Formats: sequence, C-alpha cells, structure tokens
Amino acid sequence: MPMTKIVDCSPADNALELLKQLANPNRLAIVGSLLEGPRSVAELELVLSIRQPTLSQQITSLRDAGLIEGRREGRHTIYFLCDERVTSVMRFLATLYPDLLPAQLRILPPFGNMNCTDLPEMIVDMRLSAQDVY
Repeated sequence: MPMTKIVDCSPADNALELLKQLANPNRLAIVGSLLEGPRSVAELELVLSIRQPTLSQQITSLRDAGLIEGRREGRHTIYFLCDERVTSVMRFLATLYPDLLPAQLRILPPFGNMNCTDLPEMIVDMRLSAQDVY
C-alpha cells in the first residue's frame, strides 16, 4: 500500500502518519541521527548498525512520507530532516526519554566536517565508549 505524504491529509491523519513513521525503531533511530545534522548513508549505516538493505528501505519510507530529503554530494547522498514537525516531536521525545538518542549520535560531527577515512575507527571508539556506560 503506498504511503500517503503527511501533508496531504487532515490534521488528525497527519499526526497519525507522522507517529506511524516514528513507530519503527530503525526509522526512529534514523530521524534521531538526522536531528543532529545531515548524514550520508554510510554514516547512518555505521553509526546505527543498520544493514544497508534495511537502511535503504527505511530511508525510502521516510522520504516518501516527506519527512526527510536527500541531496547528492559527489558519490554520497546526504539526508536531512525537511519537516519541522519531526524535529519538534523528536526533541519532545528526547525530553521524555533522555537516552532515546545515544551519546555517540550527539558527538558525531555532521557530514563533511570529518575525514571519512577516520569514520570506521571513530565508530569503533564510540561503540566501545558506549559499552562502558552500560
């Protein structure tokens, strides 16, 4: 069944569609990561530990719903939030659930502000430090 763009519905239907999109743990993680800034698919895959086929499927769902957009930068597609309602809802959820966004997402610099060759080592370091917290 095709996804209805969130802006094409009544206010109650808009809210329901937004919540349906956020009800999936992978989509919630993707949106949470994009809350901190634009990300490439490679960054999302490494940071969120979501396999590429699943990640692509969830990105397509979020894009079709009009919640995120992507732009090409060289060989990379960079995704970013394009609906202020998503930002508002995610920030609100983060106040209710402070651990909703893992610390490693908050410290990863936005796309283009780091050397991509350092990314795998950086992710390993972040995962190790996250394990120390638990």
